[in-house]
Amino acid sequence: MASNLHEGLLKGIPGYQDFLQVFNRTSSKTTPLQELGAQVARSIHDLADCRVVFSVSSNDASAEELFLAWLEGRTGECQPAAYIDCSTILPETSRRLANQGAARGVTFLACTVFGRPDVAAAGKLTALLAGGRAELRERLVPLVSTFAGVAVRNLGDDPGLSNAAKLTGNFLIGAQIELAAEFLTLGARNLGERLGVGTDDLLHVHSLISSVIAPKYAAHIVRGNYGSQGGFVLDLALKDIGHVRTLARDASCPVPIADLVFNSLLSARAQHGPDLDWSGIVLPVRRAAGLGGIRDGGAPTAAQGG
Repeated sequence: MASNLHEGLLKGIPGYQDFLQVFNRTSSKTTPLQELGAQVARSIHDLADCRVVFSVSSNDASAEELFLAWLEGRTGECQPAAYIDCSTILPETSRRLANQGAARGVTFLACTVFGRPDVAAAGKLTALLAGGRAELRERLVPLVSTFAGVAVRNLGDDPGLSNAAKLTGNFLIGAQIELAAEFLTLGARNLGERLGVGTDDLLHVHSLISSVIAPKYAAHIVRGNYGSQGGFVLDLALKDIGHVRTLARDASCPVPIADLVFNSLLSARAQHGPDLDWSGIVLPVRRAAGLGGIRDGGAPTAAQGG
């Protein structure tokens, strides 16, 4: 990912190749960038005078070690700088590094990105930029856009918000992968292996539901549209998910997400009655998190005790 981001910077800012320096603890990874015109630094300290630094690390410890090593190389003669970290790390790690940087004239920003390496190679990432002042973030957008061609979202002054949004998004991706795994496995056990329905047919159904139907229910949740008018009432949802569990049991196919959905539907029915649309599944989830419901139109209600 790091190489793709830096390659985007090299290709996206013509004429500046001679000013771009790169460093990687695995020196062989800098070769493709060197071939594009970048200067290879022997040490992170060689980048101490850089006014703008982009960094990507695989974990919190590595991100912190790299930033502090770079910070250590700066002297009192160094001009103010912006350090943009694209790593997926904890919000508190970013906030701690931002505080340490501020004491040395460095603005630490978090710029997490969404997209697989092939998307990054095409410069089509989505970036979530946070930290520093609004004016600085605006000045950085053209640079970030060289690798985040889809969108650069400005999340405000707190760098930790970028990390929180990224981790929340990764949770959604992981949950969707788990759902896809259970869906395709259940389909294989009951259709593919027994009735000869092809994988492509299952993928078509998955694509239809995940790309069209799921976003509509997400919008219902955000707007508090839990009424059953034109929707799918809880009792019918319980019946259908109950059938899914029966199908899975008969096929000896574990479907833990289906069990979770069934129990959340039961909780929603017990707390709010049978006449909600099944997007009301969010209500017991919010209640367990100490949150209230969402009124029609998107305004939150007070959390209920008990």
